[in-house]
Amino acid sequence: MKRNHTKFRTALALLLAVLMSVFALPVALAEDAAPDLTGLTAFVFNGASVTVTEGADANYDVVVVTSDGTESSPASLTNADGSVTYSVPDETTGGELQVGIKKKGGSYVFSGEGTGSIVVKKQATGDAILYLNGLTLTSAFTALITVNKDSTAACTVHAVAGTVNNLTDAVQNNDEVYTANAMAENAVIKGKAGSTLVITGGGTLNLTANGKNGIKANNLLTIEGDVTLNVTAPDNGISGENQITINSGAVTVTTREGDGIKAAADDQPVGALVINGGTVTVDSYGDCLQATASVTITGGTLDLTAYGGHAVTYNGDSDAYPSAKGIKVSGDYTVTDETTGAQTEVAATDCQLVISGGVFTINTPDDAIHSDQDVTITGGRFTIQTADDAIHAEYVTTLGAQNGADTDLVITVQTCYEGIEGAAVTVYSGTYKIYSTDDAINAANSDLRGESNTSLDADGALTIQNATVLAIGSSDMASAPAAGSQPYVVWTASGAATASNASSGGSGGFGPGGGFNPGRPGQGGFGPGGGFGGQGGSGFIANNTAVTVTDANGNELFSTTAYWNAQNTGTVNYVLFSSPDLTAGSRYTLTLGEGAGDPDMGTDPDPDEQPAMGDVNADGTVDARDALLTLQHAVQKTTLTAAQQARADVNGDKTIDAKDALKILQFAVGKITSF
Repeated sequence: MKRNHTKFRTALALLLAVLMSVFALPVALAEDAAPDLTGLTAFVFNGASVTVTEGADANYDVVVVTSDGTESSPASLTNADGSVTYSVPDETTGGELQVGIKKKGGSYVFSGEGTGSIVVKKQATGDAILYLNGLTLTSAFTALITVNKDSTAACTVHAVAGTVNNLTDAVQNNDEVYTANAMAENAVIKGKAGSTLVITGGGTLNLTANGKNGIKANNLLTIEGDVTLNVTAPDNGISGENQITINSGAVTVTTREGDGIKAAADDQPVGALVINGGTVTVDSYGDCLQATASVTITGGTLDLTAYGGHAVTYNGDSDAYPSAKGIKVSGDYTVTDETTGAQTEVAATDCQLVISGGVFTINTPDDAIHSDQDVTITGGRFTIQTADDAIHAEYVTTLGAQNGADTDLVITVQTCYEGIEGAAVTVYSGTYKIYSTDDAINAANSDLRGESNTSLDADGALTIQNATVLAIGSSDMASAPAAGSQPYVVWTASGAATASNASSGGSGGFGPGGGFNPGRPGQGGFGPGGGFGGQGGSGFIANNTAVTVTDANGNELFSTTAYWNAQNTGTVNYVLFSSPDLTAGSRYTLTLGEGAGDPDMGTDPDPDEQPAMGDVNADGTVDARDALLTLQHAVQKTTLTAAQQARADVNGDKTIDAKDALKILQFAVGKITSF
């Protein structure tokens, strides 16, 4: 340990020396510390009482409330130290204490264990900061923290570093079931219309909902800092009607009936979910992440499981089963006619799903990633298991970026029905491994769904440029690359290699040796015919077979294992290989080997495929050089690429600064074990 401390001090001194000498700028490298709570008004709960030690801000009151909304004065006792203890009078039946923060706001500290609730008054104009400093609080009929409507100020719930805080409601906190409960708020933490709610800090906040939702925000909700937020709910875990933003922290959501994290309004086509960093783990009954208008993800680590995952019994066409997607942009809202009062349900028409970074593990029986309009993914690393589509857009699916690096986007689909689908599909860059029971990539109108059954399927043109593609599947509906594509070669079970307007030749099944020349669409390019060994076109590629493509000199161009899902018992009879390295008029050979064992399914990806968070220079290690690059970018001495910035922003606040450099350095010397 002493060696690590010495190493850390030496490296830190080196970084500071370089920074100060080269840039001559004072930069403070300090971790976010626990807040100084000295002098703040403090509330300590103890059973049915709360003791208040007054401090700098005194914009509060304490009342007794009952489930019918009645308020009364509590009993009070002034203690020897000047603090006041409030309690529920014996004659009050079913009442609980409620601490109210008045309109002017202020900073307050809450600790202890008891029953009661906290509310920020309506139309608040001053920010309120609620420091939870080891608080365990329950309520029999209402939310534990409520920000009332029309509050223009922000309410911050801050879990103090080093503390564990537990907030738990009761089943009665659900006005749909308990209609006589006037105090029901349908969530453990509730932000009403117009409110701005922020959850932050360095401690742990556990929310256990027994009524309905864990968090319900009718306006804006932001989760940030180093907070550990654990939410368990019977309905939605975290729900917002306007925008939910997760910048950092560790967020874990478990639901028994609803969605995990949901941004959707009942009466407007709005609802945006933004994730810029942090660790998000969702185990939901319904959709893991869902928004009506948009989902935007720029970073973070996401582990998403819906309805138990891909292997469960599930029928998405039956009302008995919920929508159980991983990430979904889709939704309906209700329009009310002002004259007649008639209500009409309308589907949202602007549904955008955009992902530019992050590490994703998604396991669903329904689509893993879905948009009712467009999906755009330019960066990130994905491991997907689904019984339906891995990536599905009703309109346009765009993957990678023009002139983008193939390491910026890595997608491994371990099991799926269809891999990548959209009315139009464009793949600019990236690395993809897709194992499907139907199409691997399908560009088709959704009305034609169910008629596709090959590796690459296009109702229109299939164009391949500047990419290496090996597609293994059925020849029944195989799409040949269109004019403008790079050279390609096709092998079929009959031994014929075919392409648009190119001659085919020979017969015979698959086997070692033999080969065909590649062609370009619109021109002949295949040379003398011949089979692959075997007889009469009877050969097929069996599951778990080694597949290798070599040139005329025996140089290996590509190799993998032909593998598909266990539930697909069929065989394949079609192989398409395309690469910028192919030359029209040259001979290439497809060789089939013995069973090669399970292929690389992406559970332990090659680190070179996707540099780790903090590895700014992508050299396979996180060290002081990465921290220095981060600092240089922060002071505009150098400019990192978008991919480098994503790896440098280790605290997920969308800003590259000295705090990121410090965390990278701490990780490098073992001071911290994760970001």
